[in-house]
Amino acid sequence: LPQRVVLIGGGYIAVEFAGVLNALGAETTLLYRGPLFLRHFDHDLRAVLAEEMRLQGVRLEFDTDVTRVERHGDGGLCVVSRDGRRFEGDVVLSATGRRPLTQDLGLEECGVRLHADGAIAVDSHYCS
Repeated sequence: LPQRVVLIGGGYIAVEFAGVLNALGAETTLLYRGPLFLRHFDHDLRAVLAEEMRLQGVRLEFDTDVTRVERHGDGGLCVVSRDGRRFEGDVVLSATGRRPLTQDLGLEECGVRLHADGAIAVDSHYCS
């Protein structure tokens, strides 16, 4: 278990990992580019969760745009924000989302409907 972890992202994966790593004893910092994480969730839930995570010891840094990650000679890492702030860690975890990699799989030829971004279209029951 690393002593210091810096997570980049504000979705449920980043938030969950921040909570778990903090509970295991790592000094945990979560950086998110927006004003409050979990943007597709209920605002009140997000605000209360942020408050509770801070009370548990997670350092939350909102409105933080990451520009680069630097490696120190001792193996440590430093995440640098657009405004010049530096966040030190032994490990950096980037949980900033993903794009569907469905191109050239032949899904459309099999009758699978895709959205313009390549995501598989599903109905209200998550069936394709």
